[in-house]
Amino acid sequence: MPCHKRAQPLGHDFVRAVIFVQAHIHRFTKNLLQLSNTLQLLQANRELPELLGGNISFGRI
Repeated sequence: MPCHKRAQPLGHDFVRAVIFVQAHIHRFTKNLLQLSNTLQLLQANRELPELLGGNISFGRI
């Protein structure tokens, strides 16, 4: 009887855990991208009146 075990296929729980982590990473990345886009928009809104060279106020959001 050999001492070493044959390599087992990945367990179902392990595969589920990997999928779970991947989903969370995907969601986190998506949220990070949205945050980045929002910050870029806020930056653009702040610079827009200066670019137009006037005392233009869009009011508070």
